[in-house]
Amino acid sequence: MADLLLQAGVESKNILLEPTASDTAASIKACSVVLRQIGHDKSSPIHFCTSTYHIPRCALLLRLAGWVPEKIPYPFSIFPSRNIFRNMLIVGHEAIASLWDGLLVLIWRIVR
Repeated sequence: MADLLLQAGVESKNILLEPTASDTAASIKACSVVLRQIGHDKSSPIHFCTSTYHIPRCALLLRLAGWVPEKIPYPFSIFPSRNIFRNMLIVGHEAIASLWDGLLVLIWRIVR
């Protein structure tokens, strides 16, 4: 993903990798902590890169966390499989996870 950001013109000094989180909501929280620590301006965009089907959830969670998300295009197919059932499961998972993770991020913002 860092390579995609570099190819999109983001300078390496501006790329922060977050290796600690095990899920999307935890990653958004961890990144938010780092961004606040370095004094990132909340009105400046946060460029992010993830698989195409995962972009809507990441953008939603970044917005809910108070950031201005800007996606970097992912150069691969929207779905990793040609199996329609598998793709439907991915869409269903992303829809449910977006609602759940969105709730978690909103609670996290209120509680912190």
